[in-house]
Amino acid sequence: MTITLHWLTAILVVTLFSLAHIWSFFPHDGPTQITLQTLHVSLGVVLAAGLITRLVWRPFLGRRLPPASQGLAELAAKGMHYVLYGLLIAMVIAGFGKRWVRGHGVEFFGTSIPSPIVLDPSWRSAFNWVHHWGAWAIIVFAGFHAAAALFHHYAVHDGVLRRMLPGQEGPTTVDCVEKLIVPAPRLSSLSQS
Repeated sequence: MTITLHWLTAILVVTLFSLAHIWSFFPHDGPTQITLQTLHVSLGVVLAAGLITRLVWRPFLGRRLPPASQGLAELAAKGMHYVLYGLLIAMVIAGFGKRWVRGHGVEFFGTSIPSPIVLDPSWRSAFNWVHHWGAWAIIVFAGFHAAAALFHHYAVHDGVLRRMLPGQEGPTTVDCVEKLIVPAPRLSSLSQS
């Protein structure tokens, strides 16, 4: 389930970001723009539910994998995960806040989720700012995250990307540590054998 939640989150983030940029090509407050915005909000609720599930699942029931790196690389990988989780939490709060601060419910496929508290209307610009710039930050950091996975796959050859693909057996602790300690053979030595 850990891998499923990871990829569900990634797909939702890309879809939500895309929807937010696609609807600007349609007439303001026209039926297509409103439909895309309503879908965006509903999928944002799905993201919130998935994020809550991940936050509960990961520490208690989640898949325990060995660190793919050691030292600074391991610290950077953990830091990246914390940054992404923090940004996702901020986005969900800001997304809900954007609706609630205007007195609207958060629409979830036709069902309205009302605000549990009264929000000060002066917070509207803060929610808008966090939601807008948080989205861009998530895309940038997710891009770094994906680039690091591709680097591990194509340059380090340690199986980090492979262990996050559905149905694939990931590397063991020994595999990860051996790739860090034992240098890969040179191409020239392989062609001589």
